[in-house]
Amino acid sequence: IAKGGIGSARFYQADLASLAEVRRLAAEIRRDYPRLDVLVNNAGVVRNAPTPVMKLDDYDVVAALARGTWYLTKLVLRRFMLRTGGRVVNISSVVGHTGNAGQIPYTMVKAGLDALTRSPAQEMPGRDILVNCVAPGFMDTETTSGIEASRACVYG
Repeated sequence: IAKGGIGSARFYQADLASLAEVRRLAAEIRRDYPRLDVLVNNAGVVRNAPTPVMKLDDYDVVAALARGTWYLTKLVLRRFMLRTGGRVVNISSVVGHTGNAGQIPYTMVKAGLDALTRSPAQEMPGRDILVNCVAPGFMDTETTSGIEASRACVYG
C-alpha cells in the first residue's frame, strides 16, 4: 500500500480467507492512509498434491482466498471512486495460464486474479483508476523447490 509519493509504502498482512480479517485490514488501512493511492494484492496458497489425492479442504481454500481478495479490492475501489483515481495491482503467476502439476489451488487462485483484474479494469473508464495484473514466472524459493520453471508474462 503506497501513500502520496514515491518511497512511501507499508506492507500489511492478513488471512484473506477470513472476511473478519479483511474488514480489520481495510479499517487499518483506512486509518493509516486517509488518501490511498495503490493497493497491491499479493496473496497465494500452496497446497501441493496430485488431483486424485487432494483433500477437499485444500481445494476449498481457493474460494475463501479469492473472496477475501475480491472484497478488499471492492472496498479500495469504492475509496478510489470517491476521489477519482487510484491503482490496483494484482500479483498473479504464469501458472494461472499454464497450470502446474499438483498445484490446483495455487493455479486456480492465480487464474482467478486474472478475472478479478479484467472485470474491474473495464468498469473504471474515465475515473483515472487502473486495475492491472502482473504474472511473473518461476521464482526459485523454498516453496517452489521441485517444481519445473516456466517463463514470465505481464499483461494488464
